[in-house]
Amino acid sequence: MPDALVSNAGSLHWDVLIGSFVAIGLWETLRPFRRIVASTPRRWLAHVGLSVSLNLLNWMLLPASAVLFAASISPDRWGFLNSPNLPLLPRVIATLLLLDLVRFSLHRAFHSVPALWRIHQVHHSDHDLDLTTGFRFHPLEGLLNQAALLLAIVILAPPPIAVLISELVLVAQNFLSHANVTIPPALEAPLRYIFITPHLHRAHHSIEAEAQNSNFGTSFSCWDRLFRSYHHAPVTGDQETALGLREVDVRKSTELPYLLALPFRARP
Repeated sequence: MPDALVSNAGSLHWDVLIGSFVAIGLWETLRPFRRIVASTPRRWLAHVGLSVSLNLLNWMLLPASAVLFAASISPDRWGFLNSPNLPLLPRVIATLLLLDLVRFSLHRAFHSVPALWRIHQVHHSDHDLDLTTGFRFHPLEGLLNQAALLLAIVILAPPPIAVLISELVLVAQNFLSHANVTIPPALEAPLRYIFITPHLHRAHHSIEAEAQNSNFGTSFSCWDRLFRSYHHAPVTGDQETALGLREVDVRKSTELPYLLALPFRARP
């Protein structure tokens, strides 16, 4: 069964991407958390353009998917998680946690290293949040993330099925954490003990630098708690929180050419 799932990784990826996008999009439509202030068509067009650019760059320079890459090195019996003496389930759990730790560390580095922040600020320049913000990454950031992920896979040699599960969780969680949805506090409160919820991630997208430097988790919130970067946003959310970057006005934040050039622009 795991081998069959891995061989269909591409179709599973699209199934989860489309399914979660539609489901969360309906949720946003029926129970939005706050009003979108920028032009939705312009924002969405810019986000699609960034996503297409990112995927083209990855296809040209790092064409191997993480799942197929893991499958290609699995028979070589190297890496920390490639021991045949370890049961599959503990290796899957370890993979989910360790790959999420890699993503957490990368995210924190993108905020800490000035050269990386110049790239990551494209993501933070959005003055709104909805599920399409999950597409809003500069192509260079996507390339660096993919390269670091493949390096982690070389070191860990995790089971391909575990990498697939990690990738599918990431796809759905990326949409959910950015979603403009209303969540009942009774559900939000327990969820944030495990996952990065929309309200936690909205605090990370605050225009205030102190809040931006918190809640770096991608899927799981445990790393922020462990490394003391957890920011306790209200379980009811805060509709008054200003989002985005002060140096980027709302109109520019929806212009694809401006976003692609943003990391290379002179500082104000």
